[in-house]
Amino acid sequence: MNTDDLSETALVQRARHNLDAFGELVERLRETIQRQCHQRVGNWHDAEDLAQEAFVRAYLKLDQLDDPARFVPWLRTIAANLCRDFLRSPARCEIADDQLDTHGAVLDLDDLPLAGLPEETRRCVLLFYEAGCSYAEIAAALGSTVSAVKARLGRAKAILRKEMGMMDGQERSPFTRRVLDKLEQLGGGEPQERERAVRELHQGLAADRYTTVLGYLRGEPFPVKWMPPGTPAEQVALTDWEIVANLRGAIRASKRWHTPEMRDALIALLQHRDVAVQIAAVGGLVSQQDPAALPALQQVVTDPARSGEVAAAAKSAIRQLERFPYPPQSDIEPRRFREELSRAASDARARVELRQRLVAALPDPSAKVRSRAAKALGELGDKRAVPALIRLLHDPVAGVRQSAIVALGALKSRRAVPALLEFIAASPDIRHDLPALFALRDIGDPRALPAVLQAMEQGPQFLPGILHRDRVIECLVTRENLPLLQETITRMEAASRGDVGGEPEAQWAAMRAALLHISGNALARVAGAGDVPALLAAFDRDPHSYALTKALVRFADPALLEPMRRHLLAGHANAAMVLAKLGAASLPVFKEALQSPQVAVRNAASFFLFNGEGSQVVRNIADGDLLQLLDTLAQHDPNGTVRLHARAAARRIRRPRSWQR
Repeated sequence: MNTDDLSETALVQRARHNLDAFGELVERLRETIQRQCHQRVGNWHDAEDLAQEAFVRAYLKLDQLDDPARFVPWLRTIAANLCRDFLRSPARCEIADDQLDTHGAVLDLDDLPLAGLPEETRRCVLLFYEAGCSYAEIAAALGSTVSAVKARLGRAKAILRKEMGMMDGQERSPFTRRVLDKLEQLGGGEPQERERAVRELHQGLAADRYTTVLGYLRGEPFPVKWMPPGTPAEQVALTDWEIVANLRGAIRASKRWHTPEMRDALIALLQHRDVAVQIAAVGGLVSQQDPAALPALQQVVTDPARSGEVAAAAKSAIRQLERFPYPPQSDIEPRRFREELSRAASDARARVELRQRLVAALPDPSAKVRSRAAKALGELGDKRAVPALIRLLHDPVAGVRQSAIVALGALKSRRAVPALLEFIAASPDIRHDLPALFALRDIGDPRALPAVLQAMEQGPQFLPGILHRDRVIECLVTRENLPLLQETITRMEAASRGDVGGEPEAQWAAMRAALLHISGNALARVAGAGDVPALLAAFDRDPHSYALTKALVRFADPALLEPMRRHLLAGHANAAMVLAKLGAASLPVFKEALQSPQVAVRNAASFFLFNGEGSQVVRNIADGDLLQLLDTLAQHDPNGTVRLHARAAARRIRRPRSWQR
């Protein structure tokens, strides 16, 4: 009798001794269970895995079902319990909403006949479902319009539904085949064997998944296809297309875990030869929610050899990852540690005991325990733990090394500087070890400056921007090692030019801007009264630097009047802060700026006179001509912003107490 004609109750009765009958049950109910799981966990990737596991458990426990007519509600209960356990699991990761397929269809790209789609349509599908790009980003990458992208995606879904419908009419769906394959691997029809399989599934499935997925991402071979004995080896081995499909499936599975190992494996896959794998790796890095992947993604964007689709996916990923803090915050800190740290803050004996216990936990076999103990030692603030943390710099797990580095930076002990310098020197790629540079910044030992400069000079072109943003170099500069910084910057600027005497390449513009900021901020930090000419020269190169402006304000040299006049008339608003410190000598400059034909100059001068410091300077001088200029601008200036600033400045100068209350 054909199983297609049987009712669900009859199929359940036959499924106790017939795996094909159970396969028909899976085929009929798979969409229902997948939708139930999706409603609970919020994304299709996890919902599909949980639905498959629900069917596997239902088959293994089928002997416990007394009434076959109750199979569907029983199966739904199993799926609900699995979803509940999954949501409570601390190892699960939340996938960003913009990475999910919210169109109401489960799309497993590995099982879809993408090769039959037109080239442009196939690219749209990969960018939308693999990398999570928006319609606008896909349109920009392909040189198309948003409407065209939407139309292509709609046509692709219609074609794929038709193709998959033809396939389902001939054979089992991919979902059902995976469930049956898993049941065949578990094997056994006897109750004792089923019970054993249930225990093994319950205990080892989560850990095995993580290890297996990580191994595949790191290049371990995928299992060969099952073929009858005696099949030639070339038929058993996977084809290149099958390897790529399996690798993309492993990347999607990696979204469930947030670990440094997963992140590093995905970063390595950005160099894969297949464009589809590169796009999938970018999407996986977004789901990791770790901004430590930003440098690698920025390198993808600036690499001219990359395809437009990969670069577009990387740009989208960068915008999403910039929302998360760096370094990533761990969510595994137990409440017990928090309580003990609070008690140790006021009890010296408890502090010593806690430090000893944490140091004793550093050699623990569990990487999670080692990382947690290192982080707690950093929060404890006891510098006697530095030698034990230094030994942890050679830990085989990258996440543990990072926790130790962050703890050493928090302890601010100079004893850790040589070990950190050795760690940086041995790093194969400084992009993966940026926390070590941040730890040297927190310690603030000038001995670390040469190593940081060497890393900046040999690292990727965007590293100066990161070092400037996090003030790494500025915290290490002294008057003695300042020439070393200037020599390094000179070499880097010379190396960034394409030809001798030629214009620098566009891709180095951001790097040179960061170098200017680093040089100016470092000089402003250590400058004395005799360094005004050097400060002025640096300000000429970077007139928007707030650090240089504050340094010039601090010294207020009368020789700065003419240079600052030149800058203010060029529209550089920071020059007004320096001029204000020169007193009445700066009044003609402000008048000249208020009468300038350039809107930017009038706006800069009127805005400075509007704020508290500028209006106080003019009030002390009590110049009626300046007030008349402000009144004229407030009534007749063609620019609305200038009128607003001029009106507010005149009001504050005449009635100071009204705005000081």
